[in-house]
Amino acid sequence: MILTAVLACLLAVPARAAQPEAPATAAETEAHGSDIVGMIARAVNFAIFAGTLFYFLQSPIRTYLAGRSSQIRSDLVNAAEMRRSAAAQIEEIDRRMKALPGELEALRAQGAEEIAAEEARIAAAAAAERSRLLEQTRREIDVQVRIAERELVSHAADLAVGVAAERIKKNITDEDQKRLIDRYVQQLKS
Repeated sequence: MILTAVLACLLAVPARAAQPEAPATAAETEAHGSDIVGMIARAVNFAIFAGTLFYFLQSPIRTYLAGRSSQIRSDLVNAAEMRRSAAAQIEEIDRRMKALPGELEALRAQGAEEIAAEEARIAAAAAAERSRLLEQTRREIDVQVRIAERELVSHAADLAVGVAAERIKKNITDEDQKRLIDRYVQQLKS
């Protein structure tokens, strides 16, 4: 703002460098003297203007600059804290990255142990299931064998009874039948 006022004053002064120098006359000397007075008047006006600006803008500019200075200090403190925090986070990440191969190896070992334990559990479960199925099959075979034996004994008994009945029919006469019936009746009486 002050720079604009200085530039405005300098531009208001007419440029004399481009005019050719001519012999000075009294009128020119008087006009030249009035130019100096005009220039001094402008400088005084500028000084008054600048002083007034300084007087009125001193407090707001000082307040602005103090606030801006404190904000910059606060931002610097925050930036330093963020930098320390970021450095701590980077150190933590580096520490974790260094520990990562060990953790991965531990996880691999634990996974291998779990796989071995699961395989052993599956093998034990398969062996138990095999034993159970074998025992069940043996029981079923035993039951089928008993049933077959009973059927065989029953069939053999039927055949024996049939053969005996045939023999009896061929060998026993009517007299033999009467005698057997009498004997049976006597056994019942006693």
